[in-house]
Amino acid sequence: MSVMIGGKPAFVQFTNGNQINVLPDAGLEGIAELLVTTPGGGPGIPSQVRVLPVLPEFFRFSPLDQRYIAAVHLDGVFVGPTDLFGGAVPMRPAKPGDVIQVFGTGWGETSPPVDPGMLVMQQAPLEETPVILIDGEPATVWFGGLVGSGLYQFNVIVPEIADGDAFVEGEIQGVRLSKRAFLRVESGS
Repeated sequence: MSVMIGGKPAFVQFTNGNQINVLPDAGLEGIAELLVTTPGGGPGIPSQVRVLPVLPEFFRFSPLDQRYIAAVHLDGVFVGPTDLFGGAVPMRPAKPGDVIQVFGTGWGETSPPVDPGMLVMQQAPLEETPVILIDGEPATVWFGGLVGSGLYQFNVIVPEIADGDAFVEGEIQGVRLSKRAFLRVESGS
């Protein structure tokens, strides 16, 4: 399978029967033609896509309509309600003062720049520090950058907020997250 965006090869990251994740060529922006060639060699029907320099989003856990962001405690336990996966996956809510790792895609350019077609061999910090708010309070971002092809990591400190499902907002270069995201916080966890 191959994917072309704007006449240039895009770098295929993931495929299944319903989804193809790709990274467009660096510097591509605006309306571009998308063309997918199947494994058998037959091209698909061209379509138009809008390519943006940033379109920040957090990865999410799939249960509950992807309500909770994909986050990890420094000890490797996932952040979220303890029963999110029916007890099959160890989970623990965050508490104020915790340092957690949050993951996403579409957060923009790094310094130094990383070519989307190259393997990421070391962390590359974002050119601009993103704004991350948890329950309306600014989270301290210790690190924000690329840690894998198309994979951004943010090491943040959970601010002093009330227990419950905290609304998480993110913004970079004036562009905000497009979908509501939540983080489970419990001060006694």
